[in-house]
Amino acid sequence: MMNWIITDFEEGARLTFKEPNDGSIHWNDAQKESVKQALRDTYLPSSTAQLLLDQAVHINLLISESGSSGQYIENEKMTPTIMVDFTEIQSLYYIGKDGLFKNMSLERVLIHELYHTIENRHDLVNPETGETYVRNQPRNYNHLSFDHLGEVVRKTNQVMLEACLESEG
Repeated sequence: MMNWIITDFEEGARLTFKEPNDGSIHWNDAQKESVKQALRDTYLPSSTAQLLLDQAVHINLLISESGSSGQYIENEKMTPTIMVDFTEIQSLYYIGKDGLFKNMSLERVLIHELYHTIENRHDLVNPETGETYVRNQPRNYNHLSFDHLGEVVRKTNQVMLEACLESEG
């Protein structure tokens, strides 16, 4: 593990901004800066985010129009690749602890996808089998042991609390 320092959050240090090979979309400076700031805003005040990001030697950020997600290539170094879809992020909502709909934040999406990627965690797990649910697979939400949040959301919430950003309900 290697601690990040403030200059690591600059392009080329420990962050690489990538674009699709087909040239369909491109990063602009404001998007790059918002990602760098979102990572700083979660990493610096949150010991949980520090433990997470310190596992990554480098982070590739791929701009996307097909949703935000994450994957990693593990050889000698862990290098997660996070796909960032700014349009999708603006259209995502969750229900907060106050029962009201909240807009999803870039910080929350980045940390959430980094947890998926770095710790190889999934959103929801079948309480009977321990298997990860896939896309449209039926789910027994009424099962007494069904975890409606999931470990990734719980860990993301912890980072958001430590960073003094709102926690998901």
